[in-house]
Amino acid sequence: MIQYALKSNASYHSRFKLKKRRRRIGKTDYKKRMKLIRQDKKKFENKKKRIIIRFSKRNLSLQMVNSNVDGDFILLSSYLKNLSKLEYKNLTNNYPFSYLLGYYFGKDLIEKVKQSETYNKKNYSSKITAIIDIGLKRATIGNKSFASMKGSVDSGINIPHNYNKIFKVKNNEIDSKELFNERSKGIHIIKYIDLLKNEDEEKLKKQFSNIFLSRDSLSTIKKNYLIKNKNK
Repeated sequence: MIQYALKSNASYHSRFKLKKRRRRIGKTDYKKRMKLIRQDKKKFENKKKRIIIRFSKRNLSLQMVNSNVDGDFILLSSYLKNLSKLEYKNLTNNYPFSYLLGYYFGKDLIEKVKQSETYNKKNYSSKITAIIDIGLKRATIGNKSFASMKGSVDSGINIPHNYNKIFKVKNNEIDSKELFNERSKGIHIIKYIDLLKNEDEEKLKKQFSNIFLSRDSLSTIKKNYLIKNKNK
């Protein structure tokens, strides 16, 4: 196979088109963004609403955004620290807390729509329709972004999705829905804490160091990670 070196001559530089700044620094994929916000031409003024899910190293944020020509308008924002009002401590962006934040975000959104001046009970559809925006993150199976999405769906928001993306198990003997319920409630974390307690306590204190620094007992740590039944 013959390889040719790219010549940076005058012809190359005259045709070179620089990408936008936010694309160069890896913050916005404009091609993907256009697909998300482009509205159907047959449905005039039917703008798509997006639920933007963003993860940082320790935080998680959800935003309901409506896109216009002037820019994005944020209708509602919710952050991981909001769960501290529900008596949860040492919040991390793990799987159960991602699901829980998505659930209460959806409940707050429905409540805000009902309190708005334009709300009319007769003309109001039972569910708010939105699509999710996970940014430049890859849409892998079992991603924490889909845990937040499933929480919003369970709260009453209509989000078009495929359940196999949320949680898929290759072994047919295990039910994927049962396994998802276990993960979303934090039961797998409690099982792991019990396993480390019996086998290696040093590793337990090292892995959950932030929690042990707060001088909480092991029982309170378990209660913190065990997500309570939302219907109660």
